[in-house]
Parts: sequence; structure tokens; C-alpha cells
Amino acid sequence: MQSACIVRIQGAFMQDAHQGCILMPFYKGGDLDAWIRDSPFADLATRRRIAIGLLYGLHDLHSRGFVHCDIKPKNIFLAPSLSPVLGNFDGVQMHDVTMTQPLQTTKQYMAPELLRDEDVDKVESAVDMYSVGVVLAKLFENTEISEATKSLISSLRSEDPSQRPTALEALHHEAFQVEPVKEASCAICLDIYPADESVSCADGHFTCKKCLGHSVRAAAQPDAHVNFLRDGSMCCVAPDCELLIAGHAIATAVPEDFANWLDIVRKHFERDAAAEQERQLQLRLDAALREHGLDPTTQNHLHTIQDS
Repeated sequence: MQSACIVRIQGAFMQDAHQGCILMPFYKGGDLDAWIRDSPFADLATRRRIAIGLLYGLHDLHSRGFVHCDIKPKNIFLAPSLSPVLGNFDGVQMHDVTMTQPLQTTKQYMAPELLRDEDVDKVESAVDMYSVGVVLAKLFENTEISEATKSLISSLRSEDPSQRPTALEALHHEAFQVEPVKEASCAICLDIYPADESVSCADGHFTCKKCLGHSVRAAAQPDAHVNFLRDGSMCCVAPDCELLIAGHAIATAVPEDFANWLDIVRKHFERDAAAEQERQLQLRLDAALREHGLDPTTQNHLHTIQDS
């Protein structure tokens, strides 16, 4: 069976009249059971991609008239890119055809109709879909998911097989629809960019990476007109906006200009340090003049000499 989401059988041989072995590729990503255990902080997008790949594999299997009968994380392998590959076909059955071998399935993932009926002689693809619902519940466990995803998992785990969506219907479910990318217009060049690709002030005035980089490089030059503050934050470039764009956000958005940004911050500190040093020196000088009892006219004359 040619499918990117179903394990490719490379060979098979019989050990005796009753037992045989199947040769399949080695998947460096291990199985989904181990991945779920070892990846508690995996992002939602990765989990969704695995779920979609699993459903594609099941659709390919079901469309050819087969029912897996033992869908569980240990039977789902992961390619290096974390693409899921459905494997272990020891218990596969033909859809709605009298079984020729005992049903092999794992009770934790078994559809309720199989648990109720001890004399099952035929299976339908809905039993796999119930198992998928249990797998997805485990895959998305302790993850903040949308109401649509919760609804899909609930429908997959329906007690009534006729209420469970097919693999293709699940793929088309709103839970897996990609949300439109939010876009914003740069306050400097006015071009449109994805809103999460650069920085904004608290009012949402957006500055694209290209213009932000130009601003950082310009601010690092002598007589710069771009206003950066001591902490590296930048005044919003939108007209009549007095809000700031945080320095750490700028440094993260344009890492290639990080050295320029650090140079701006360093110059601010050096300028402030020099001003503070001069102020302290002036205070000590004034104190020394007062200590020696010099009259105000003489003090002012000395200040004039010092400033000239």
C-alpha cells in the first residue's frame, strides 16, 4: 500500500506454518507513546500535525477496505520530521467482512461496541475512529485546545458508531482548519506584513523588521534622529503616539542588529555616567569653596573660569 502515513512493508517471511515476521523500516522518532511521555512541552502545532498525519493514514487504510483494529500510540511511529506512520498490522481486518482470525486490540482503546459484544465476527472503520479519539485525547492532554478540537474528540469517542466521523470527515473538521494570519501595516513603509513578525507599541502601531533594523542602525550613528531610551526601548514611530516599544522586543525581532542595539544602550549608560560624574564633581567643588569661606562673588568667578 503506497501511503506516506502507513508503514512501508519491506519484506515478510514465515517462521513456521502459523507464525511469520514482517520487515519494516526503523523509525528514529520512536513511537507516539514514547513521544507523548518525553515531550510534555511540545507545542500545539506539532501535536496538530501528528493528529492530521494519523487521520491521513487511516483514511488511506479505510479507503482500501481495511480496518486496523488496534490503533494506539505504540502502533504509531514517528519519522525524524515527526510525521506519523501507522504500523503493526497484525490484527488488520477487512471492512464488514466475516473475520478469519481472532480480533487483536487493546482494551484501553477498544470501541464500546466491541466490549459489549463478545461474539464479534465483523468490524467497521468506526472502531478505528473511536480508538483515534482516545489517542487524540492523550496527544492533546494537558494542552490548551480549542472548543472545536474538544468537540471532535468527543464525537470520535461517541458510544454510537454511526455518530463518529470518518477519517476524511475528521480531516475536514474545523479543529484542523488553519486560522487566517493576522496582518498589519508598517507605520513607516506602509507595507503589509504578518503581525507577529516584528514589533508593536501597546496601541498596536506596527513596525516591520526591515524598518526596525534601519531605525536601530540609524540610532547608532552620530546625530541620530531616532529616539532610543536608556533601556533600549524606542519611541513609537506612529504620528502622535508617545508609547514605547520595549527594548527586549526590539533585540528579539532584529537579532542581526543586536550589536547596534547594544551600542546604543552602552552610549546611553556612558553619557549618563559622565553626567553623573560631572554633577558629583561640581558638588564636591561647591562644598570645598564653601569650606574655605570664599565669598559668592569669588565662587561665581571661579565657576566662570571652570566653564570657559
